[in-house]
Amino acid sequence: MPDPSGSIALVLKSLREGLSQSATFQTLVDAEDAAEAKAWIHYERLPDPASDADSYTAAELDAYRPYAIVSFAPNSFRADLIAQSTFDARGRVLLELVREPDDSGGRAGADLDWLNVVGGIVDDLATLVETAGCLMFSRVEAVSGPGRAALDDSPGAGAEEQGVVLALSFGSSR
Repeated sequence: MPDPSGSIALVLKSLREGLSQSATFQTLVDAEDAAEAKAWIHYERLPDPASDADSYTAAELDAYRPYAIVSFAPNSFRADLIAQSTFDARGRVLLELVREPDDSGGRAGADLDWLNVVGGIVDDLATLVETAGCLMFSRVEAVSGPGRAALDDSPGAGAEEQGVVLALSFGSSR
């Protein structure tokens, strides 16, 4: 995979950098540090299924979870010329977080724990907005979830995952 470069891809890189530094995300993916956490953060989508199939096997999905996907919201990047050769970029990026729930302590407890994890990641990202290399965002909102989804159309029918999609707004609000 190529390294992100250019004004659009670098926005996603900065979100990935901040997420990898989140202590809550590191705990979620059982990573020792930010470098290890980055292995669980994907650009735009999960890697293609290994078997050249149209869908993932249950084992592939199990191996990916927990994970994060960073991407752009549709039609959301904009850059305005504000001075000679100077642009003001703004838009919305999406952060999708997914894990397999641990219902050993009951569904209600697992669901509350998921809310705590998502909130912890948002809190961590907010403390990193002034950190070099991390995304400086001005707003975060849940556009899907947090909640559970049945994986009925997957080979592991009957399984569930917990997920959320957050939209983070960056750049000026002119």
